[in-house]
Amino acid sequence: ARVPSYREQLEELIDERFGSVAEFCKATGLTASFVSHILKGDKNVSLELLERAVARIGFRIRLEPVGRPSRRGRTPAALAIAKAG
Repeated sequence: ARVPSYREQLEELIDERFGSVAEFCKATGLTASFVSHILKGDKNVSLELLERAVARIGFRIRLEPVGRPSRRGRTPAALAIAKAG
C-alpha cells in the first residue's frame, strides 16, 4: 500500500483538526505563506522545524518502514505525522 507523503499527511491534519491553514498557523507558529509553499511542494521543510511545529499541537514525527529490506539490509522508510503519547 502507498504511504502518503508528509505533505499529504500535513494537509489532512490541517483539514481534520484545524479546518484552515490560518488556524493551524496560529497553533504552530508557522506563517500561512510558509505552510502554503510546503503544501504546494514549492519548499521543503527541515525535519527539525516540522518536529517543533507539530509538537506544539501534540503530534510527533516518526519514520515508518514502507518496504522490505534491501540486499544491504536497509529498509525504506517514510515520515509519518502521529498523535503524541
